[in-house]
Amino acid sequence: MGSAPAYAIGASSGGTFVTLFLRTVPLVAAVVQISPGLNKAFESREDGLLPLPLGIGYLFMARDWQFGSDERITENVKLLRSISLSSGGDPLHRFRKWPVYPHALTAYTLSDRIPSVTRAMSTRLFEVGLKKGHLITPPPTTQSSQSQAAAPPAAVITTATTATTTTAPAPIDSRTGSPLPSVAVLAYDPRDLELMEEWKMTVREEFSQLARNEAAFDSTFSAIGEVLNVLWGEHELTSELWQEQILPWMLSLHHT
Repeated sequence: MGSAPAYAIGASSGGTFVTLFLRTVPLVAAVVQISPGLNKAFESREDGLLPLPLGIGYLFMARDWQFGSDERITENVKLLRSISLSSGGDPLHRFRKWPVYPHALTAYTLSDRIPSVTRAMSTRLFEVGLKKGHLITPPPTTQSSQSQAAAPPAAVITTATTATTTTAPAPIDSRTGSPLPSVAVLAYDPRDLELMEEWKMTVREEFSQLARNEAAFDSTFSAIGEVLNVLWGEHELTSELWQEQILPWMLSLHHT
């Protein structure tokens, strides 16, 4: 393993941890996810430090305006570039940023992602969410666009992909029979405790059979909460962009 190319990947506090090794371990590339990294580790002037890895990338949530914000990451990328130039670093050093945007959801998003949620349940929760104002219909100009910066909390950037390739029937409001919107977006951060209590109450009221089994109810509701957090997209682990962009980029650096 001694001659094998080494890479480092870390997320959140793990991403901060990875930056401690940028000048002490011979890495080809490092990717830091949802974290700006620890700039003190970059700036160290101790003797015997290694050059920076050939590639350093940041995967961040466009809606993260605090810990792992685009602004903080941009400042650290500037610092890394400066350190690379001042220390006679490789002119091929590459610094990349990949933003991940919030997602819209459809009437079937929850059932496509959670085995214990049926399409009828997913559609009903979609209906109730719209009725109570937890979900809103996005402006047409903001759907399916990854070119925009993170907008206010009600905005949407992309439409969530589903876990199935089968053609789903057009969703219909179970009470009125009228068509439901094709997509909606979360109006509020689903981590808000009062909001999640409302979602939990809705699930209990609408699906009494599920609510009778406390373990099944807790498991299903926990899964719903996790899906909603990912759709909101503020500070979440994600597999987006890895297969199609990030891993090919990392591997290409070994052959540079």
